[in-house]
Parts: sequence; structure tokens; C-alpha cells
Amino acid sequence: MVISLGEVYSEREWAGHPMHQDYLTDVHDEILAALPSRPGVNLRLLIGREKGSLFSDLDSFLVRLLLPHLEPLFQRTLSSVAPWVQTLLTGRQREIMGLVREGMTNQQVAHQLGISAGTVRKHLENSYSRLQVQSRVAAVGMTFPQGGDDQRYA
Repeated sequence: MVISLGEVYSEREWAGHPMHQDYLTDVHDEILAALPSRPGVNLRLLIGREKGSLFSDLDSFLVRLLLPHLEPLFQRTLSSVAPWVQTLLTGRQREIMGLVREGMTNQQVAHQLGISAGTVRKHLENSYSRLQVQSRVAAVGMTFPQGGDDQRYA
């Protein structure tokens, strides 16, 4: 999927939109391209334009043509995240992430590991901080980007 702001908003609507006024003040137009990915992962390419005319149909067409060639680059980048994460998380944090990936609640993880649910929560909070994420899903996605075997990260 490829879509531009100009396909959704008129220039006047975008100029008055709160997102433009508060955060994206320098964005005149933008193309969003969604890349195919595995479940639980969203790969998006954002191409912004600060000044000038809106993106044309030809611009969107060219991005559509490029998408199949960009996908392998994104996948390689994504697969290189796990070794980096390995250095950020402790062994216990990776172990807990593996159990969370299996769908366990904090209480179930605590029971499995023989620790308190509060300790699990604290390990998760520290993991989120180290990975700079806000949720269990994001943390698991960063720790296991290809859905790989836990042993790679233990």
C-alpha cells in the first residue's frame, strides 16, 4: 500500500490538522509505503516533503515500483536487531521475554521461574527501558525479530 497525505487531506485541511500544527510543522506532504512483513511487525517507509508541490501520482507509482526492492533491505536491517538486543538485555530478561513471547502472563512467568510477579514486572519495566519500547509486544518484537529460537539469545 502506498498513500500520500495529499490523497487524504487537502492542503488547507492538512494545514489546520492538529498533528501538522503541533508535531509535523515542516511536513508539507508525505508518502507512506507499507512493506509486507510477518504478523506482529509493521514495516513502514515514510517519505516527507518540506516544501514545493504535493507528491504526484507518478511519485506514488515510483514508490510502488521500488517496494519489492526495498523489502529485502528492511528485512536485513530487522534481522540485525537481535544481536544488538542481546547486549542490552540480561540473561534473565531474555528468558522472561521468551516466556512472554509464548503468551504467558506475569503471574505465569513468575510461577514458571519461581519468582514473584512483582519481580517479573520489574524485569519487564527494565527491559522496556533498555529497548526503548512501551509494550510487551514491542519488546518481544525487538528481542525476537525473526521469531527465532530462544537459544540464539540465551
